[in-house]
Amino acid sequence: MRAAAAVQALRPGALATGFAEALLAERERWALWLPVALGTGVGLYFLLPVEPPLWIGLCAVVAALAATAGLQGRAVGMAATVFVALSLGFALGEIRTRAVATPILDRSVGPVPVEGRVRELDHRDGSIRLTLDRLTIARLAPQRTPERARISLRGARTDIQIGARVRVNAILRPPPEPAAPGAFDFQRQAFFERLGATGFATGQLRVLRVDPPSGIIDGARLWIAEVRRKTTERLMAMLPGAAGAIAASLITGEQGPVPASDMQAVRDSGLAHLLSISGLHMSLVVGLVFFVVRGGLALIEPLALRWPTKKIAAVVALIVGFLYLQLSGASPPTQRSFLMVSIVLLAVLIDRQAISMRTIAWAAAAVLVIAPESLVGASFQMSFAAVVALIAVFEAMGDKLMAMRADSGVVRRALLHVAGLSLASIVATLATAPFTVFHFNRLPLYGLLANLTAIPVAELWVMPWGMMALLLMPFGLDGWALAPMGWGIEAILAIAKWTAALPGAVIVLPEMPIAALIAMTFGGLWLCLWQGSIRWLGLAGVAFGLLIAIAARPPDFLISADGKLIGARGEDGDMALSRRRAGFVPDTWLRRQGQDGGADWAQLWRCGASGCSRAYGPVEVALVRTPAERRVACAREGIVVVATIPARYCSAPRLVIDIIDLRADGTHALRFDGDRVEVLTVRGARGLRPWVAAAPGRGNRPRP
Repeated sequence: MRAAAAVQALRPGALATGFAEALLAERERWALWLPVALGTGVGLYFLLPVEPPLWIGLCAVVAALAATAGLQGRAVGMAATVFVALSLGFALGEIRTRAVATPILDRSVGPVPVEGRVRELDHRDGSIRLTLDRLTIARLAPQRTPERARISLRGARTDIQIGARVRVNAILRPPPEPAAPGAFDFQRQAFFERLGATGFATGQLRVLRVDPPSGIIDGARLWIAEVRRKTTERLMAMLPGAAGAIAASLITGEQGPVPASDMQAVRDSGLAHLLSISGLHMSLVVGLVFFVVRGGLALIEPLALRWPTKKIAAVVALIVGFLYLQLSGASPPTQRSFLMVSIVLLAVLIDRQAISMRTIAWAAAAVLVIAPESLVGASFQMSFAAVVALIAVFEAMGDKLMAMRADSGVVRRALLHVAGLSLASIVATLATAPFTVFHFNRLPLYGLLANLTAIPVAELWVMPWGMMALLLMPFGLDGWALAPMGWGIEAILAIAKWTAALPGAVIVLPEMPIAALIAMTFGGLWLCLWQGSIRWLGLAGVAFGLLIAIAARPPDFLISADGKLIGARGEDGDMALSRRRAGFVPDTWLRRQGQDGGADWAQLWRCGASGCSRAYGPVEVALVRTPAERRVACAREGIVVVATIPARYCSAPRLVIDIIDLRADGTHALRFDGDRVEVLTVRGARGLRPWVAAAPGRGNRPRP
């Protein structure tokens, strides 16, 4: 009988019925999926290869709303509402793109005189990086002039202030495109920052005057930027070396002065989140203010008995959080963090549960409405992944943990705190691991160890002294607070260096397909957002994503957009580069191959009259650099010719990629599967979108 009942339960109809009943039992959690649907709509917009007409998203929203109004039933209505959210996310992506659209350079210009107002000023390894607006660029028409440009200057300057109008000769280029198909798209990020050009100065910069602000908001922004600059300089003057640079990154968000070796150690130890102002820092600042104010008011009996001290503390913490947001530069991760803590404090003010899955869901929705492009950024993905996973674990285990803590002594509470911190570190590491691998291809193995020792130092020592230093800075008394803050920073840096030096501290993993990340993301959300047994189906999505990631294979051959760098995979599976000089593109290629260093380039090739060549199974690749080699190679059939010179009329080989193709379509990646050749390009992966700079030409032949 039991066997028959089990067989009956496994029938498709019974499985569907059981699944529907499980979903109905979770109907209080249905609303949590609306932000997921909103984000899915945004994601679909960014995945498109071409820019859709604006009316598509708007019509989809209207049609979805009209359909929802006429539907009956809770489940059907909720499904229709999800479709409304999905359509709205798609439309928000379209609207945001059109709202920020400004001119982007389509080619290099210069050296030319560039004049503009200093909007931002960053110090980086002995140089200065200026972001200019109100630009005037010689030989460039106003309608083609970018709204903002970023220019690097050699050496230190102390006479440049925010709001100053400056003039300098510079070479300007379009923001760089991805180093490889599927790699980080800085050009897209620059588009949403209204940054249309980057470059470097070729002459001395002259300060002309200080431009008056164009309004109250512009004046406030310039004043805040100047306060940030002076605060950063004060911190670095009082705490010389790496300690001052890290103090500046914790308080003003200025990471440029941090030495490269120290930054790498922090990344390899899994402590990079401590140097990027986000949820942890905002929570520490706001939480410390909240508890100090509430505790101080509780000590005054008349106020504690008559006034809502908890709500007063929430208001004060909200104000301090906003000030910290402005002082830290109001970067997108910090904005998201402030929005999240604001919703938590608002819940305190209206007597609702402060931290819940619903609170985080609506915080994510608010971020997507304000800045839909945040969805494709690592900071949004990693911060919300960690928070959602932590809340899911707290929902499942919170009552047990609180019960264990209730009747505990001092020693046991301390042990429980360490255990809780360990559990939180493990959960956050697992939740963010797919995004870490996808964006950075590096996975710190000892992050738990480093976080267990470094986070308490940051929580209980560094940040409180940092806040005290800010309060005393206007009076010139910040030195006595900065000294102990520096001791704590040195301790954190020592932990980072020690952890990063451990054997096998970092695993370098090859590039992950976007499909794998999507599968693991939805599987993880399914696992976290539901509470019943149905949640465990999310493990299937995570496992499916892992299988896609494991089955993926990096390219066998890479050619840079300028033809100056070539990468070829050897028989041992390692990528060799045509030049070993360090740089962003070579480092990106090796990192996405899952390598720390390149193989021996010379041993891969045999060279002759048709250039240098090597075989990938039945496919032979010829590398052509001179006209003589081109003539010989172009007479051969069935080979793949990679020419770093023009080869427009080379028709005998099965595939030709020359410098014209490279300049038009960006970096090319080739995969060989038997006699099949798969060609991927940067432009092909990105499509024809507003943030893709116009190509200098077109590919000279169709792809197979």
